[in-house]
Amino acid sequence: MIHFLALDLHGLVGRRMRLLAVAAMLIFFGIDMGPAFAIPLAAVACVLIASDLFLMDERGRLDILYATLPVGRTTVVLGRYTTVLLEFLVAAVIGNTVAMLDVDFGRAPLGPGMLVMMNVVGFVIVAVGLAVQLPAFFALGYTKARFVGLVPPVVIAVAGLSVGRKADILQGLAAIVRGRGVSVPLEAAAVAGCVIVLAASVLAARALYVRRRL
Repeated sequence: MIHFLALDLHGLVGRRMRLLAVAAMLIFFGIDMGPAFAIPLAAVACVLIASDLFLMDERGRLDILYATLPVGRTTVVLGRYTTVLLEFLVAAVIGNTVAMLDVDFGRAPLGPGMLVMMNVVGFVIVAVGLAVQLPAFFALGYTKARFVGLVPPVVIAVAGLSVGRKADILQGLAAIVRGRGVSVPLEAAAVAGCVIVLAASVLAARALYVRRRL
């Protein structure tokens, strides 16, 4: 799986201009909406970029190559999920860096509680987006599933932009953080739920990919 992961990452490096464009988008929209929103925006960007890996497979006929090499389909599925999660970690680092530019969020200091909340929101976005997207790509390939793959990021982006513009919601989030400090039982439950969703998605993607004829 390490070799497959290296191949995936090498392909992404070849698309570095797109990655830089996404990083610039995070910084621009993060500053416009409020730097703390760069963290969930990073998650949206990660969901959008995930389809690039399947596009590279089809353009380079790599999916057919995987079928001829001694590489199990389970390895391909696990490797691809690992690649996308690594993308999310990199995007989250960028998002948190931008968020640290903010000294005030909803009339409350941007402290650990708000950062934890925003990172959990980002992880939820990634988990839900990938749980829908990746099984569809593994089952149908990029060309047939690209419109299905666009649904999660578009819905998430529209919802996020709508919510992010409402000052009363921002102040409500700030009030929650002020009221309970850095206690994170709810966040821990959300993260655990996301892990379960991703695990179920991996199993579904593997089952669909095994049945697919390449």
